[in-house]
Order: sequence, then C-alpha cells, then structure tokens
Amino acid sequence: MSTPNQTRQWILTNRPTSVPTLSGHSPTFTLQSTPLGPIVSGQILLQTIYFSNDPAQRSWISANVDPVRLYGPSRLPHVREGCQKIPSLEGLNGVGVTQFLGALGFTGLNAWYGIKEVVKAKLEETVVVSGAAGTTGSIVVQIAKHIIGCKRVIGITGGEEKCKRVKDHWGADACVDYKSASFRDDLKKETEDFVEVYFDNVGGEILDMVLLRIKRHGRIAACRAVADYKKVGEERYGIKNWFEIVSNRIEIKGFILLDYLAQADEMTKDFVKALKEGKIKIDEDNETVVEARFDTVPETWLKLFQGENKGKFITKVI
Repeated sequence: MSTPNQTRQWILTNRPTSVPTLSGHSPTFTLQSTPLGPIVSGQILLQTIYFSNDPAQRSWISANVDPVRLYGPSRLPHVREGCQKIPSLEGLNGVGVTQFLGALGFTGLNAWYGIKEVVKAKLEETVVVSGAAGTTGSIVVQIAKHIIGCKRVIGITGGEEKCKRVKDHWGADACVDYKSASFRDDLKKETEDFVEVYFDNVGGEILDMVLLRIKRHGRIAACRAVADYKKVGEERYGIKNWFEIVSNRIEIKGFILLDYLAQADEMTKDFVKALKEGKIKIDEDNETVVEARFDTVPETWLKLFQGENKGKFITKVI
C-alpha cells in the first residue's frame, strides 16, 4: 500500500449555541484536505478505523463554554514513558477490539470508579442508575448487582426494549421507562422505601425527580448531564428540588476519570478479573457499531443524541 500524500480532516469552524449544523452559512464542521509530508525517522502514520461517539463531546465544542472551566487538563499528570503490560484478555470470548473504546476503555473505568469509589455503594444498599442501557450505565448496573452485591439495583432508561435488556441481560432488579406516561408514578413505586445511592448519567428533570427518592445522607455520583448537552441558557432544566439536598443532607459529587488515572492500572486489573469470572457481561449488547464514510462522520455522530443506539455508539469508517 502506497503512503498517502494528503489527509482529510473535519475542522471545528463554528462553535454551536444549540444543535450543531452541518450545512448552511455557519456549519459547525468543515471538511478539509491537508497535505501530508514524507514520514521521517521517529514518526508513524496511523489510519483511523473507529471513532468513539460520546455525549460529552457536545459540551466540549459549545460556544458558551468557558475554556478555564473545561475539565480536560492541558497536561495529563500521570502519563509515563515506556512500555506497559496490560492484563491478559485471554479467555474473554467474543470481546472485539471496539470494546476498548467503551466497556474496556475510559467508559468502563468511569463506571467502576464512580460506583465503587465515588459513592462507595454497599451490600445492604439500594442503587438507582440513570442511562442504564448505555455503556457506562449498563456496567454500573452489573458492578452494583454482581460484584458489590447491592440489595437492590434499579435502572432508568427509555423504552420497553431497553428496560427489558437492563433487567434480563444485565441483572437489574427493576427498570423504569422514562418515556412512559406513568414514569413518575413508576419511579415512586420502585423506590417506595427510598434509596441510598444514585448514579446519575443524565441530570435534568430525572435528577430532580430522584432527589425526592433519596434517603437522608444519601449519595449521588454525578457522572454526566446528557439531558442538557444540546441545550443552552434557559433551555436547560433548572433543579427545583434543591432543598432536598439541604434537608436530607444529600451528598452530590462530580467526578472525571482523568483525576484518577494514577489508579487506572489497578482498576483495569480488577475489571478484567470480573470479566473472566463472568460477573460482568461485555458483548454486542454493550455497543452499537455503525459503518459510515468519512464525509458523513459528523452526521453519524449526531445520531448519538437521538437515543437509538444501545450501549457505546461507535463509527466504523469505510
């Protein structure tokens, strides 16, 4: 195969204030071709095969974001030079390479650290997980139920099919469909005795509802805020039940995996061990891989916010 002399790039040209646009006078992204010089000693040329599609990427490109407040550090504090031996994946049948962009990557580690270290869920406690059919949420459900052994695990997701998967495939004791007209009543019924822990992937109105179901001294792991990623200003849902945090001494802690990279090796070993023991399932139900031409990559990315994918949403460039 001959070495290419140019590469195509999608450039962020206009930061969006609402839903990103792909055409018109001010498109969010512009496709450009850039010349490639000769490869010299010490350089390698890589071809991108897969793209990871993540809700947080929308907030990174927002026109309203203050760069000082972005959580991505300009320098990673725990990067080490040299080679590193990763845990053996031998015996993990059916695990494809794309899982390293999801369950076996930062997404899975987010789930592991959030439920075990941030809120420290315990055996005798009840846990609620929003976004329970997503990559992070589905792993949180499994860790809470099959590794920690929590008394009860309740998922929240959208649609009957996803709810069925959360219960039958990943082991939640119950799942509440937020798209159902009876969602509020269903949530109240499933949390009749209230809950100690909430792993929050969505924020917004669902967080507001769950605040009413948290026990005194309960804990919330704030992992994501998917409900507001496409919204700005007054479009965003303002929390109305804030006094619940005060009156019930509820602890809410936001976290970013980048803060805990020093512990990533240990977490990865524990995670792989759990996989080999069958306590966590990783298969085609954990991801959606969509084939797309490079010139349709942004269009494919936008499908992430339509909620049609199951688990991690990945683009395979064809």
